[in-house]
Amino acid sequence: MSPELTIIMPKTSPEASAPDTSRPVQPEVAASTFYHVLDGQRRITIPREWRAMIGKGELMLVIPDVRKKRLTILLPSLTRAIREKTRGGDDEVFSEEADSADDLFAQCDNISIDDAGRVKINSRLLDFAGITDNVMLKGGGRRIHLYAIDKAQAKEKPVDTEALERALAKWGLRK
Repeated sequence: MSPELTIIMPKTSPEASAPDTSRPVQPEVAASTFYHVLDGQRRITIPREWRAMIGKGELMLVIPDVRKKRLTILLPSLTRAIREKTRGGDDEVFSEEADSADDLFAQCDNISIDDAGRVKINSRLLDFAGITDNVMLKGGGRRIHLYAIDKAQAKEKPVDTEALERALAKWGLRK
């Protein structure tokens, strides 16, 4: 018998459940896990489900995650938020904030999706994460995490119930 999953959703009033038609709704939550192979030019195909939500030509930021030896693509809304947060470094040429923003962005890469649904990440970042051929794209909300995997790992994995339980508890979604 499998464990029962209970997700608690916040209660809303009837007025709150009416859709807001004043602006278009574009959910930006990368969910699921996909497995791909880099093409001959070391490009990664972004899954169709995610491309539709990201939008063609939208700028995204790729950041190396030194804790987990992976790359993290920030989706457009999170990229804009990071750029806004670090704008203090733009006000002065020589300041601690400017140096910190320079240090951050010097290690990153700007990318956007091409007409064929691919992104080209610079070799320095791919090498950092050890991505040479097979890659796992793991949805992380407003982030996409890229992991190097070998050919044997490039297949569907079962649901990681322990990780799911920890996440549900962390966000108060478990009864």
